[in-house]
Amino acid sequence: MCLFQFALSQGLITKIPIKKDWIPALPDSLPKFLSEAELSKVMRVVDSLSLRDRTMINIFRYTGIRCSELRNTTERNVYLHDKILTVDGKGGKQRDVDFNDDCMNLLSKFSNHKGQNGPLFTNKDGKKISTRHIRRIVAKVGKTAGIERGLSPHIFRHTYCYILVNKGADINFIATEMGHANIKTTKIYYRLQLSRLKEVYLACME
Repeated sequence: MCLFQFALSQGLITKIPIKKDWIPALPDSLPKFLSEAELSKVMRVVDSLSLRDRTMINIFRYTGIRCSELRNTTERNVYLHDKILTVDGKGGKQRDVDFNDDCMNLLSKFSNHKGQNGPLFTNKDGKKISTRHIRRIVAKVGKTAGIERGLSPHIFRHTYCYILVNKGADINFIATEMGHANIKTTKIYYRLQLSRLKEVYLACME
């Protein structure tokens, strides 16, 4: 809690996002995510890609959906006017995910003309793109951007969730957006924020 108070006093966050009596348990390993500088490098590389690949990666960046969820998206799942994407999550549970103007502009330009029930993203043969193909595209972007530990759709997912936490988004909103069946999964990202704030605190104390 004192780390949040320190960060608040330094203007690093706008409010303390957890209750005073809540201390999350430390998981065996914290999620990997992109730093602000790494994310900027990645998105500069993305700007040079094809429209399809730019659209896919911007959706990962700004929605945090899973690779399988993006692969299974059809044109009828996209609601441009409302800036909502309906995805089929784990266990067959559908949820609505918000996207921003960047995604809306790309999606409005991108269409594979397969009809409302056709896959949104296809390969060169017009068939639904595979998760393996998607991961290869993302990994290549990471390599070009110089991300030494590699890049995957799930790292985009972790990054998106961390950004929401860092911006002070409500934990229930985050859990809904991410499709977390258990809110304990979402709380891991608050532990990650505590870890990062401790680094900032120690750096300031040097």
